Amino acid sequence: MPNPKSVYAVLRGCTLCLCCAAECPAGAITITRRSAVIDPQRCTGCGRCARGCPYDAIVEVPAPQP
Repeated sequence: MPNPKSVYAVLRGCTLCLCCAAECPAGAITITRRSAVIDPQRCTGCGRCARGCPYDAIVEVPAPQP
């Protein structure tokens, strides 16, 4: 059984600066009128979006351990 990966979530502190979308190699982030949105189907769990966010508005949500 494969290990579940961590997912990333966008917090209310998102300022729509586009930094996270520019960092995402999978193209999993879209920008809406209210915030960035991460598509969990396209996200690879690399964390580049969180590291690239200057406002710390993206956080890692660890996968539960079996």
